[in-house]
Order: sequence, then C-alpha cells, then structure tokens
Amino acid sequence: MGDSKVTGLSQMSALALEDKLMFIDVSDATMSLNGTNKEGTLNQLGNFLKQFNNAAVENNYNTVADMIADQANQTQGNLQYVEDASQDPNVINGSAYYEYLNNGVGNLSDYRLLDAQESQVVANEAINRFKVKELSDTVLEDTSDSGISFYYDNTTNYIKEVVFSRPFSKYLVEFKNKQFDKKFIIKIYNTTQRYTNILEVSSWDYADVNDDFIKAIVVEDTSINFQQSDSVLVYVSVYKSPLNLLSVSTLNTGSVINMGFVGGNQCNKATPNANTTYTLTNLQLNGNATVRINAANEPTITGATKIAGNDFEANTNMDMCVIYDGTQTEYYFLKL
Repeated sequence: MGDSKVTGLSQMSALALEDKLMFIDVSDATMSLNGTNKEGTLNQLGNFLKQFNNAAVENNYNTVADMIADQANQTQGNLQYVEDASQDPNVINGSAYYEYLNNGVGNLSDYRLLDAQESQVVANEAINRFKVKELSDTVLEDTSDSGISFYYDNTTNYIKEVVFSRPFSKYLVEFKNKQFDKKFIIKIYNTTQRYTNILEVSSWDYADVNDDFIKAIVVEDTSINFQQSDSVLVYVSVYKSPLNLLSVSTLNTGSVINMGFVGGNQCNKATPNANTTYTLTNLQLNGNATVRINAANEPTITGATKIAGNDFEANTNMDMCVIYDGTQTEYYFLKL
C-alpha cells in the first residue's frame, strides 16, 4: 500500500468485525523505542473493551496478603483491588488490580495481575460502577466494597436510603462538604435492565458506627425496581438550593416536620397534633418549625435534642418549637 493521507481515503460504508485496524505495540521496540506498528481487528478491540466495561471490582484490600486470605469472598473472573501491592514482586510500589482465577493454590498464582493499560481502563470505570448487593426493608449498616444497597418501604415500595461502598463514601464525603449550600441528585443507570432512576437527596448520614459507609436519605417517591447483582452506574450532581425565607402554614404535618423554611413552618395551628414521635425532613440552616400539639404523652423528635422550655402538659394545647442551627436540631415546649 502506498503512502496516502487519511483525508484522501474513501469512507467505509459499513464496518465488519474482521475489518483491520492499526495499533502501536509499545512493548515491541522492533521499529523504534516508541513501539511497533501491528494490525488487529475490530473484533479484537471490541472483546478487549467489553472485558473491562463489564468488569466488576468485587473487593478492595489494603495488602496482597489481605486479598489472598479473603478468597472465600471472591468470584472467578472478577477483579480485586489492592491499595498497597508491594508484596507482589511484579509491583514495585503502589496499587494494583488482579483478576481472580480460582486456581485453588492459595497464593498469587490464583490471580492475574492487570497490566498498566488494563488497570487504567478499569480505574476510569470503577469509581462509579457497582453491583447491587442488597435490597432490604430494614435499615442497612453497610454494603460491599464494590456494592450499593437499598433500604426501601415494603408498603409503598419506595426507596428510603441508598448505602454506598467504602471507597465511594470517601469520595462523597469530600464532594458534599464542598457543596454545602446545594441540593443533591443521584442518577442511577441500571446497565443490566437498561433504565435510569433519579433520586433527590434530603440528607446524608453514616450507615455504620465507624463512619465507613455513607448513606443518602432520599425523598420517597421512587419505587425500588432493582434486582440483586444488577450492575449500575451512579452519578451524583448538585443544584443550587435557593434560601427559602418564606413562612408557610402546614395544615397537618403528621409525624414528619419539614425544616426547610427559614421564615418558619407553622403546623397544625387549627387542629393540634396528637402524635408522640416525630422525624425531620429537608434540614436547612436556620430552618425552624412550630407544631401545635395536644398529646397524651410527651412527644420526642428523632435526631433532635430537647432543651429548656416549659414543662410538657398532657392533653393540653402547647407549641413544640424546633430549630436547626446547621449542626444540630433542638426543640422545646411552649405553654400557650
């Protein structure tokens, strides 16, 4: 084939799997130190990309020894990530990805070390790619290091909380701390079933006592339609939350108090509320609410601290005043 410019070539009308491509093999210095030209097919390229597009980083480990000791929790063909892979003589320092081969030997020969190009492909995909580990109608405290789990209401079937993996939780903590004045949206694309869920985050918290797994408490308006082991891509985005200075009136707040109004949320002024347990939603700095109550027993608010005020009086009209200062929520009772 003679010399010619790419722009001078005729355009392909269609592509076939055995059509040829030119690659530069950087591991072969026959032509130059920069590599050697070689041919390959579209089929070869597709198989290479498919292998890592579908790859699951199943577990994350601190050391190679930790990875080998945890083979009971590894699946043949899945990838394992090691933060410090220096125990591997083929790794000088730094991290590495391994494919678990399940040879049953109990050492590094049970694994294939991914080369630099393969690792780069996986690293670019792994940050937001997960397997659905668990779907539960009870509160969850963790998920796998490559997983995402959902807590949902088994009556409404709505998603209540999303629990993220330990590595992604570290990323989320840094991300959300830089976006303190904004609202968050989570877009979850299910690559297995090919549909997208969009969830609005009402607040963030830790799922466990060690603060390893962060969870998003979401607005309950999206049905749980995932299956265990579905592959998903997760994208977290933000939008500016305008400061709501309005004072609103809520006819009946029920057992959930909306704290999203700096001007105040006046609740149950016409018909006092008889509930004795409350939760909070839409926490906003200096958001406050006043609930007119008349209860047989003293009400409590989950996640809030009672401070000095008037003593609670049973079966008597009183106001329960609630305020969020950006760090904690406090409440007290006011005699009318």
